[in-house]
Amino acid sequence: MGVAGAGPGGRGGPGRCSDLRTGHAVILIRLTVQYQRLILHKNSVEHIPDSREERADLQVVVGATGFDPGSGFTAHHLFDDPYVAVLPAGHRFADREEVDLADLADERWVDNDFARGWCRANLIEACTAAGFSPTFQVEAHDYPTALAFVGAGIGLTVLPALGAAKLPDGVTRVRLVRPTPIRSIYVVVHDAVEHTPAVQTAVAALREAAGAADAR
Repeated sequence: MGVAGAGPGGRGGPGRCSDLRTGHAVILIRLTVQYQRLILHKNSVEHIPDSREERADLQVVVGATGFDPGSGFTAHHLFDDPYVAVLPAGHRFADREEVDLADLADERWVDNDFARGWCRANLIEACTAAGFSPTFQVEAHDYPTALAFVGAGIGLTVLPALGAAKLPDGVTRVRLVRPTPIRSIYVVVHDAVEHTPAVQTAVAALREAAGAADAR
């Protein structure tokens, strides 16, 4: 069982998606309780291996719309995760329901992905389409640290909505439009094991978690 990112073509793009890894614990517990003889190996990788033998039987993948899992694997779409802007409570855009991405061009940004993963590249591509390159004032190693920097008034940060589900005091989130960067979340299953009870349980648990996340 793994987590990976996928590029626009579906295969091989880098990705670091720490906000998805936390949900694995519940699924792993459910599997070990129901299938006590099952041997589980959990890992997180920056990209999907080219070799079929190196790929996990079940993998949560972050990628673009229309992700192609490759021969021998099936991708089940879980949900789409639009990016949001997280702002200090007193920011001039804090009371808006939505803001154009281009309106953030002259703001101070907090970088939230030091690994330069796929989720960050997806955002940079959207900024380029909006006609600007963000000015990063501070680099954070993860989403919680970036949110703390926003709360301290250092700048704003833009991240997938799932990563902004729990916000600290003193910050607020606003929808992004024109364009809205989006990442799609899939569970990719090796066709040879898709019929097994353990995999079906894991997929069902991921769909359940995805439904809860999509409702936020």
